[in-house]
Amino acid sequence: MVLTMKTATADKREVKTEKNSKKNPYKQKASLFNFIIYTHEQRRIPFFQELADTVIRKFPCRIIFIKGNTFQGEDDFKTEISLKTAGPIACDYIEIQAGGAHLVQVPFYILPHLEPDLPIYLLWGQDPTSESEVLPRLVKFADRLIFDSECSDKIQTFSGEMLKSLKSFPCQILDMNWARLAGWRHVIASVMNSQDRIEMLANAKGLTITYNDHTSEAFAHTATQADYLQAWLATRLGWKYKSISQDKDATIVNYDETSIRLLPRDIPAFTPGSIIGFSSSAEEGLQFNIERQEENPRQVTVNLSTNDKCWLPVTMPLLTRSKGASFIQQLLYAHPSHHYDEMLETISNENLS
Repeated sequence: MVLTMKTATADKREVKTEKNSKKNPYKQKASLFNFIIYTHEQRRIPFFQELADTVIRKFPCRIIFIKGNTFQGEDDFKTEISLKTAGPIACDYIEIQAGGAHLVQVPFYILPHLEPDLPIYLLWGQDPTSESEVLPRLVKFADRLIFDSECSDKIQTFSGEMLKSLKSFPCQILDMNWARLAGWRHVIASVMNSQDRIEMLANAKGLTITYNDHTSEAFAHTATQADYLQAWLATRLGWKYKSISQDKDATIVNYDETSIRLLPRDIPAFTPGSIIGFSSSAEEGLQFNIERQEENPRQVTVNLSTNDKCWLPVTMPLLTRSKGASFIQQLLYAHPSHHYDEMLETISNENLS
């Protein structure tokens, strides 16, 4: 109980790293689980370091950060042990940089440093279906594997390979882009909250998903969340994939008699790849527009009407955003969903040729 109270007070406090724990005798060491992070892309190291800082503000844990030094190709092995603090809580932070022949030795070094009888969560910054040096030796001990589909250049190929691999992983799996969309899935389900609205949405002739095409050092593939969202809608509404095409402004995915436009916009104020809006483009039936506002990105504005009704605009919270508390809870505790499996199957059937 004391640990829970101390953790809650650390939410908004700065995360600091201390080389010597004796400098902070008043800090309380705590750990709820082992958190192993791996990446061999140098461009993504700051992103995962910031994410680790966010995690320990909410959930103190022992962090083991592995930097696979394949970007330099050097045959080296370096370690550094320190403390990260969030308010009154201190967490062990073990950083490993390994490359060349030493990369396969990393699992043997990690195992003695794991806190016994605590869950093991893996956060993998590379494709979990193809990384063969470190992950296979650690995943059999893990309770959860978290990965980021940002690692893949071709989301259709990745979806097919992941679909094949789902049953082979001995632990729960969670895709970070799926977690980022939890807020939008909740909003859409809340707006389409009657059988009549669901049927009108299913019969819509055209829909548009707008996403942020602004890239950053850590995020280069901005269309993934939009592709995930349209495929999830298709699985829920029973649409059958027909074709995919490109016009001068957007990607168009055709399902039976319904078309979904994936429309990019460049808005630096929003997280790269995040969904900005979801709307219907039909002049008849259900007409709606759900959109985030730059001045308040934590909410969406909903405008909804039919041929004979018009509802007052409402605002709804967008619960899951990158780095927010709901996002971290999704990563660590959300249960796997068969919706995700069905979404992967839909995307893997898309043909971009």
